[in-house]
Amino acid sequence: MNIFKKFAVFATAILVSITLIADTVNLTWTASPDTNVVGYSVFAVKGSNAVFTDGNSNAVYIVSVTNQLTASITNVPAGWWTFTANAFDSASNTSANCTNITAYVPLAPSSGLRVINITIP
Repeated sequence: MNIFKKFAVFATAILVSITLIADTVNLTWTASPDTNVVGYSVFAVKGSNAVFTDGNSNAVYIVSVTNQLTASITNVPAGWWTFTANAFDSASNTSANCTNITAYVPLAPSSGLRVINITIP
């Protein structure tokens, strides 16, 4: 089985939770068991249950991290957003996207922080 096929198997549910803090979205996921994975890319597109185009080219925010299981997206405008992620190896082969997560990013409060935790069972 080549690396790409392995990714497709393990990337189906990497994104585990989203924490919203004012206009910052913190994302957390579990590691892929595939030892060839060196990082993850997180994508965000505006809208509730939005559809990602082929290659995630319609993503408004793209964050790639290596050796981490968290990522933050800052300055996210209020409204509904859909997030997804995929894994990649050192040769830039990518997995299929995991299951999308939709969340509402509230307006930044005038004082204090509002935190919303969303966890996928």
